[in-house]
Amino acid sequence: MIVTVTLNPALDLTYGIDALVVHGTHRVATVAERAGGKGLNVARVLHALGEPVLATGLLGGPTGARVSELLAYQGVAASFVPITGETRRTVAVVDAHDATGFWEPGPIVPASEWIRFVGHFHDLMRTTTVVALCGSLPPGVPADAYGILIRIAAAAGVVSVLDTSGEALRRALRAHPEIAKPNVHELSELVPDLSVARIRALSRGAIVVSRGPDGLLAVTPDGVHESAPHESLAGNPTGAGDACVAALARGLRDRVGWPDLLADAVALSAAAVATPVAGAFDPDVYQRMLTTPTPPHTAASHTAPPRTDPPRTDPPRTDPSPLGYRPENTAAGAGNSSEGPYNASPSARREPSAEARERTADVAAAAREGTARVAVAHGLGNRDGELTGERRERGQAC
Repeated sequence: MIVTVTLNPALDLTYGIDALVVHGTHRVATVAERAGGKGLNVARVLHALGEPVLATGLLGGPTGARVSELLAYQGVAASFVPITGETRRTVAVVDAHDATGFWEPGPIVPASEWIRFVGHFHDLMRTTTVVALCGSLPPGVPADAYGILIRIAAAAGVVSVLDTSGEALRRALRAHPEIAKPNVHELSELVPDLSVARIRALSRGAIVVSRGPDGLLAVTPDGVHESAPHESLAGNPTGAGDACVAALARGLRDRVGWPDLLADAVALSAAAVATPVAGAFDPDVYQRMLTTPTPPHTAASHTAPPRTDPPRTDPPRTDPSPLGYRPENTAAGAGNSSEGPYNASPSARREPSAEARERTADVAAAAREGTARVAVAHGLGNRDGELTGERRERGQAC
């Protein structure tokens, strides 16, 4: 199973207009309301592709309840941790040429709620093969939140895909996710000259740079790989990066080599541009882009090794959604079935060391007990459950 993490989800409103005029008044032709946030968009794309996926993160208030309802209506399995703050909203204004976005910052998340999510995340890793960590961090969550989650995932044998920006990206790269996917503007904040050597120095994992109409550039430990769309498409680019992450997560699970992986990610991204809202794609465009791709340029070709991982021995989960905002639908309810979306193939998993298992269990124990005693040792807060020092930093915008 692929799990997507959205710590700062949103209720997305998309307004369709003829042409955006700054400081002008516009008549809205179409209105779309969707459960939003980068990780939820990734989950919807994977669900549309028929892939087993579970969305998790933080939801609160009536807006959070509406986000949960919309996910349930679309059949996307979800297991969120409830928070006291109100989930944010975003507005995208889309015309015939481009999109303009307005993002609220998100609710303040107390340390106790963050620690509770860490325990929930640890439990979900038992049935997960790949985790996609996406989007901005809400205020109150530590700036190295994604780094913490990447290390917990790695200790459980789960590989990770990261899509964030700013300080959250810088810190998470120190945890060495298998793939990080910044766009060229986000990466240039960390590496102004965009040199391959400096990009590679950021992380031991691969860094896949999305370059809009110029396609993808992957800087990996063993080479540099490129792929670009063979035709230009006009439309809404806001969901292209999320579709790319969905393709990367699926390919990472299936151990697809870089040329084919990038070609698929480019095709799915282009198909997302052809739809009016994020989290969707045009199947016809996707197939067209796949059938006549531009051959990827590869400086050092990479073929994924065969799968040699032993089968899982963990007992099946009997409570896949122990915390709030679980959609009461057939997709969520399938978690108790061996065929349900909460069960995952072990093929992409790595066996964690005893030391890593012990350290991860300590973090989760602190969350389950509702205290910060053990979490102090892991930099999550102080003994009173309050964020300390630099961990009061606000998250970066999407």
